[in-house]
Amino acid sequence: RVAALCKAETTNWLPFKDPGSLQFEEDAQPSGQEATMSSKYAHAKAVRMFMRINAKNSYGGYVGFKSYICYTDQKGEKVLGYSEFLLE
Repeated sequence: RVAALCKAETTNWLPFKDPGSLQFEEDAQPSGQEATMSSKYAHAKAVRMFMRINAKNSYGGYVGFKSYICYTDQKGEKVLGYSEFLLE
């Protein structure tokens, strides 16, 4: 459920040149891990999902998979945000 929600909401949160070209790959990390998402305004309990996304660039070529973390509310009903996972 969390994976489907994160995939469906990706283009609302992340700026891809060609959103129709997105390819998804789930990382080997366990999905549905509990986490605390923090911003300068608030802290929220969240569920995080690791995912890898590949998309086409302006020239029409795929750029390669990049890792992201999708954060949802604890019930897995609403995406709270995404962040790029920099340790690859």
